[in-house]
Amino acid sequence: MVAQEKTFVHLEKYVLQSLPSLQPRDLTHIMYAYSVRGAGNPQLHAEFQKRLEAVADQLDYPGLHNAIYYMLFRENAHEAIWKKLVQNTVSQTDLLPLVYYKPFKASMLFLSHHFGKKWDVNREQHGTLLSDYQDKFYYAEKYFNVVKFDDWYEIEPAYKEFRAFLTGHCNVYPIPMMSVHNLF
Repeated sequence: MVAQEKTFVHLEKYVLQSLPSLQPRDLTHIMYAYSVRGAGNPQLHAEFQKRLEAVADQLDYPGLHNAIYYMLFRENAHEAIWKKLVQNTVSQTDLLPLVYYKPFKASMLFLSHHFGKKWDVNREQHGTLLSDYQDKFYYAEKYFNVVKFDDWYEIEPAYKEFRAFLTGHCNVYPIPMMSVHNLF
């Protein structure tokens, strides 16, 4: 991602050529790189959108993280893609890692604004797509809210045990990736 703007312009034809053969995670990395810079022509983004719609249900959390940021940066309200991304997130069996939390939380606000009336009907009586999506944030949000103010994650027994293993047996001294004062 560290390049000049003209590098992204010159890479477009190669990206378009290799787009059908890219693995889903690689695709989302490239999409994120273009969207965070606001680079790329409309044809490139149209191809990104087609390809994302095809692979949205195959992404893992890192891929979902990049795809959601792409959709948010582009202010893309394509309902079919968002529905696939949300359904894929809901179907993930792993917990949402803290490091990937921010775009999911931001997307909840975006989705509530654009699709809230359609996707969130009868929330009190039945689980809805948005409520299930929001439920996936429970653990990450718990730690994110705590981390904003204190380093409470460091007193978690599982964290202490794993850190002791890494430092004692592997000579690795972990520094957790987290937000400090809501900054990256």
